[in-house]
Amino acid sequence: MKNKPPYEYISNYANMIKGFIAEKHLSGYRFTVQERWMKQLDRYCADLNIQAGELTVDILEGFCNRNPSESQMTRQQRLRMVCHFTEYLRKNGYNIGTPEAPVKVFSYSKRIPYIFTEAELKSLYNQIDNWETTPQSRGYRKQMDPVIFRMVYGCGLRIMEALRLRIADVDLKSNILYIFNSKNGRDRIVPMSESLSERCRLYWEKMRKFEEPNDYFLPGISNGNHISHENF
Repeated sequence: MKNKPPYEYISNYANMIKGFIAEKHLSGYRFTVQERWMKQLDRYCADLNIQAGELTVDILEGFCNRNPSESQMTRQQRLRMVCHFTEYLRKNGYNIGTPEAPVKVFSYSKRIPYIFTEAELKSLYNQIDNWETTPQSRGYRKQMDPVIFRMVYGCGLRIMEALRLRIADVDLKSNILYIFNSKNGRDRIVPMSESLSERCRLYWEKMRKFEEPNDYFLPGISNGNHISHENF
């Protein structure tokens, strides 16, 4: 896996953001996820062309809540980080307020995981492998859905991790999946079972053999795109 090039800060708040991150690291914080969020804030400010001194509480709250699919816990954690950043800005002469931090940190209720029986798994595999096509069935979903289902269940992939796989990310010789830029911007290597690798191999031979390595392994209807999360 190739090393990523260092991030280049581009906003008018670049020096403040870099200074804030450096201060946290010097204070002993790992600040790994938060550093990624600060880089996102840098791009957010650059995209909105926020000039020095123009950053407001409304803009920061918009940054924290811009992704409705994120969990409430993630938004709250990002908001707390932004509150610390505004304190850093004020220490350095900026006149800026602080977003209202959540009074109580959100937490998920404890849930006991359900473990499928062998009979239940067999039934699930049978259903996904033999569903009947309809006039609304488009593309190659009949061939792709069994592959996606097994990747998600057998490899522990998130749905979007499976859908975003490119042909070059599926190593059928070594039975390995390469996952790039997943949750918290992390990359990882995921092993496949021989049975899943063989199913992927049959799918690839039949459907994707003559495509380019950078094409999606599980393409959508429109050219150049993967299956959308909503359609799946």
